[in-house]
Amino acid sequence: MNNMNNFRWHLSEPESSELWCYNDGFFTSEECDKIVELCEKHIELDNGRVGDAIGEKVDDTIRKSKIGFLPILEDTEWIFRKSTSVVLDINKTFYNYDLEYLETLQYTTYDHNNEFYGKHIDMMYKSFNYRKLSFSLQLSDENEYEGGDLILHTGSDTVMPKKKGMMVLFPSWTLHEVTPVTKGHRKALVGWVCGPRFK
Repeated sequence: MNNMNNFRWHLSEPESSELWCYNDGFFTSEECDKIVELCEKHIELDNGRVGDAIGEKVDDTIRKSKIGFLPILEDTEWIFRKSTSVVLDINKTFYNYDLEYLETLQYTTYDHNNEFYGKHIDMMYKSFNYRKLSFSLQLSDENEYEGGDLILHTGSDTVMPKKKGMMVLFPSWTLHEVTPVTKGHRKALVGWVCGPRFK
């Protein structure tokens, strides 16, 4: 059988392009607890919505969770700075995407009454930019809940690690889901990194 790479001439040296990456331990357990404390101090949680920037709605057949957005304040700025450090390091190593800003940090909680988020992608056109990288920081100890698996669907189903303090990053076009939480509570900090149109 012919190897198709024998017929492919690269215009430049191919770059590594990972389906997903992670940073383990950059956020300590104590910092994760502090993030939860700050989120619960500054955020009023609401039902998670589905849809696009034009029309979002609550639909608990697709998504059932509570969310809120973390404001940039004197006592929360360090969270944005540390998240940025991880994103820039991993992007430089694996993706080399043209990135401009962190859209937001979303605090998400899944309760034990089968709260979940069905299969979806994050990629969205917003204000002349696109979501390019998504990340999820695990704030709960994996022994504090059951279910709530973050699964990436990339030709095979890959269950992400649940270690507290681990940040998982993946291209925003990746199909993924969070399975129902059947016991305890799952808490995560989610972010999207935006940049200009792919070319």
